[in-house]
Amino acid sequence: GEKVGSSEVALLQKMGITPFSYSLKVLAIMDKGSMYSPKVLDITAEHIKKHLITGLRNVAAISLATDYPTAASIPHSIANGFQNLMFAALGSGVTFKQVQKLKDILDNPEALAALAAAAAPAAAATAPAGGKGAAPAPAKEEKKEEEEEEDTGFDLFG
Repeated sequence: GEKVGSSEVALLQKMGITPFSYSLKVLAIMDKGSMYSPKVLDITAEHIKKHLITGLRNVAAISLATDYPTAASIPHSIANGFQNLMFAALGSGVTFKQVQKLKDILDNPEALAALAAAAAPAAAATAPAGGKGAAPAPAKEEKKEEEEEEDTGFDLFG
């Protein structure tokens, strides 16, 4: 911490002494009887954000599964409710502004084909190289068929 004057610098240079510093290397951290790696000190804001988002997703999922409204689950509940309204409107003659565009597309097969053609290049751009993204889908369908074919002899309603 002290400033070194020019005469001291000249003297240190004649003696061959150069400035140096001390530092500690953390090998382990002990907290309440538990030992941790020093890597726990390398937490960034991005790590905190990622874990916070994961926690909020878990809270929302549990809240939705238990039908207990929380601040994390209410946006999903509203979206699910709107989705149910949209399906009811599509299945009936009732219409409202937000679902009218979808009804128009479904009523006009040419518009639906144009949307599918426009979405195909975007889907191809996001798929992994070599077309590997489309290969797992048939395997999943085959697995579902195998599960459906299994007869356990148990009938829930009979």
